[in-house]
Amino acid sequence: MCFICQDKFIGNGDVNSLRCNHIYHHLCIVGWIRHNLSCPTCRDTHF
Repeated sequence: MCFICQDKFIGNGDVNSLRCNHIYHHLCIVGWIRHNLSCPTCRDTHF
């Protein structure tokens, strides 16, 4: 499940994994990173 939008991942869809190993939908994390320079789950700033 994507922490940002709360939707389930379907198959091997368009997902991204950060260095901290948290996984998000590509569009969700791109939008997040534009405004926040940290992981939305653990707040890690080392991408």
